[in-house]
Parts: sequence; structure tokens; C-alpha cells
Amino acid sequence: MELYKPEIKGNSFIGKIKNETKIFSNINFILDKIESDGYFDSVQSTFGVIFSKEMAFAVSGKINQS
Repeated sequence: MELYKPEIKGNSFIGKIKNETKIFSNINFILDKIESDGYFDSVQSTFGVIFSKEMAFAVSGKINQS
């Protein structure tokens, strides 16, 4: 799969749709690249912290502030 770099050709509505469609057609490549670069790791870590604090609050009724 080749890397697509969007080019804006004019300001027409159809031109914008064509550019967006090209980006979405490469979504699997884009997601694989993001994952291989490790960018999802920080998102997963952040959500892990948020969920663990929310679960602790739900169980104990207290907010443990760091």
C-alpha cells in the first residue's frame, strides 16, 4: 500500500470529497503506521489510568487525588 499525501485542488465541494475519500481508503495503512510508531500506547495508558480511577470511585465513593 502506498502512502497518500492529500493535495488540495481548488476549493470545490467535489474536490474536498475526493480528497477525504482518498484518505479514508488508506485508513488501514494509517492505523498500522500509528500503531507501529507507538502512538496508541500513550492513549491506552491514559485510558487505563482514567478507568482505574473511575472504578475506584465507583467502588469506594471517594476520589483519590494524586
